[in-house]
Amino acid sequence: MRNRLKNWIEPGAFDTGFLLIVIALLTIGVVMMFSASYVFASYYTKTPYYFFERQALFAVAGVVLMLVVSHIRVTRFK
Repeated sequence: MRNRLKNWIEPGAFDTGFLLIVIALLTIGVVMMFSASYVFASYYTKTPYYFFERQALFAVAGVVLMLVVSHIRVTRFK
């Protein structure tokens, strides 16, 4: 089992600069979305943070998935 897992996982580190750019763009996007939807969410839902919470949750899940997929060998996607 462990040997099969070694065939799937790419050793080495990921690109830290790219990760920081992705985090910065996600942060800017979530803040912009929050400022644009605050009044709408407070009027139509129970909380003004409704859309912010959902978008932040999906952003975190996307970053986690990106980190997991970044360790898979490229040849496995063929």
